[in-house]
Amino acid sequence: MGTITAELLRERMRGEVITAGDPGYDEARKVYNAMIDRRPAVVVRPANAGDVAAAVNFARENQFELAVRGGGHSAPGYGTVDDGLVIDLSRMRDVRVDPGNAGAMVEGGATWGDVNTATHAFGMATTGGIISTTGVGGLTLGGGIGYLARGLGLSIDNVVSAEVVTADGRLVVATEDENGDLFWAIRGGGGNFGVVTSFEFRLHPVEHVYGGPMLFELESGRDVFRFYREFIATAPEQFGGFPAFQIAPPLPFIPEDRYREPFVAFVSCWAGPIDEGERVLKPMRDVAPVFAEHVGPMPYPAINSAFDALMPAGLQHYWKGNFVTELTDEAIEAHLEHGPKCRWSIPRCICMRSTAPSGAWRLTRQRSRIAERTSLRSLPGRGQTPRRTKPTSRGSVTTTTRPLHCRRTAGTSTSCRKTTRTGSRPTTGPTMSGSPRSRGDTTPTTSSM
Repeated sequence: MGTITAELLRERMRGEVITAGDPGYDEARKVYNAMIDRRPAVVVRPANAGDVAAAVNFARENQFELAVRGGGHSAPGYGTVDDGLVIDLSRMRDVRVDPGNAGAMVEGGATWGDVNTATHAFGMATTGGIISTTGVGGLTLGGGIGYLARGLGLSIDNVVSAEVVTADGRLVVATEDENGDLFWAIRGGGGNFGVVTSFEFRLHPVEHVYGGPMLFELESGRDVFRFYREFIATAPEQFGGFPAFQIAPPLPFIPEDRYREPFVAFVSCWAGPIDEGERVLKPMRDVAPVFAEHVGPMPYPAINSAFDALMPAGLQHYWKGNFVTELTDEAIEAHLEHGPKCRWSIPRCICMRSTAPSGAWRLTRQRSRIAERTSLRSLPGRGQTPRRTKPTSRGSVTTTTRPLHCRRTAGTSTSCRKTTRTGSRPTTGPTMSGSPRSRGDTTPTTSSM
């Protein structure tokens, strides 16, 4: 980008404008997944929604390809772009809680850790993934699976309103009653609708939970997965959890001589009455001998951040996933065969609904249009390699449903198509030059962190 062009952008914004050659450029272009190494022409860090509008207008006028970054966790690297403009919302992380109305206003660059800290002070929470460093925007617009989803719905189901900068640079509010088409669209209707600069979330009374990880020897894996298949079908909605394969980290509750060995894990979160937690989890303890565990009452932010240290920025990630309607014996055998071989992998099974329709299913039918809601479980698998290890392939995510309108996506929001509505579905108008869409708002398969 030329000096004169960059200066014109700086004149329009209160926030930072960083170009190649500026101090901090290499740090500004980094994203969570170290497999992704792109060099944008400019990275802007808006201070407010007005700055976001200025950046969108600048990208449109100069035909820059545009990417939007919230928390930066996008595994395929959709929060950055070569030779284009990146809107990095990391300076916009304010969270304001309205306890009287059980709601919270959350800026687009906030993480779930920011939200949890603010809402826990009032004994409330909303569905927000399983890693607290994940960005609110990318996870929410992607659906938003989390510990609380079976009872409270997905993150997107709990959005009451959103402040959006549209492709033509206008700042609008989208609710059921105001700009209803746009509100429909950003909750699973497609992509290319704007940059979400803030969300209003519905909160729920969740202060403490009962749960944590249990580790089992690998030979117990078949019993654990089969138990989960039966248990989750009728489990109370207040229960959230999943089986996984986990490399034992160096933690006090794990014997030192077993560090870095693979185990079958079961992670649980009971959000009902705390004194019922031990009873609810007892069937899991009876399936097989528990090798090690860290289970008990804890504040909800503790379970939501429990795995943060295992998922730091700078690892190289390769993710794939799919929806299934049943956790078959064949699927279990595939997990058992391949899961323990991946020394840096955490294959997971995440339940989306139970036999009696859960909140993630019931609320979705009422509130949002995220695809694949007839599915019982999503089965994302993820591989990680240590820092500085040469990757063997580019990061990617496979999902069953993804409307492909443009080439690149961003972590927090979508940009750059105008929307009209025909019948009951919004349709997209002409694509603006240099304005890619974000896949952060398509399906929940990729949004469970």
